[in-house]
Amino acid sequence: MFEIGNEYAFWEIKDKLGVKEGSSMLRKGSVFVALCLELNFNFIKPNIMLVKNGSLIRKIGRDLSGAKYPINTFMKNEDTSKYRYIGGSQVIETKTAPTKVKSVLQTHSHINPKDISRLVYLNISGS
Repeated sequence: MFEIGNEYAFWEIKDKLGVKEGSSMLRKGSVFVALCLELNFNFIKPNIMLVKNGSLIRKIGRDLSGAKYPINTFMKNEDTSKYRYIGGSQVIETKTAPTKVKSVLQTHSHINPKDISRLVYLNISGS
């Protein structure tokens, strides 16, 4: 369905997966089918997805933390509005403790740790 290294518009990703709603964490029913990441916005290298605050996004992040299957993963190209397919990823660990979030983000001054509710560590197979 997707080829590693190819770029896709966000609407193409949603269309191919049959998803009507969602932004960075796309679900079809209760199954996560794609993660659409943007470096230094909701993802930091080498493998940490940032889940922001807000009751709905926290719930989605909590649901994501229990996913034990590969999820299509895309990284937004900094030069265009398209997302590059980087392969499947699996959640290997999550952290929610404010002290842990703060310690991980201390070298990323552009990200306020108070805006982040969860760190999701991914095992990305294609990158």
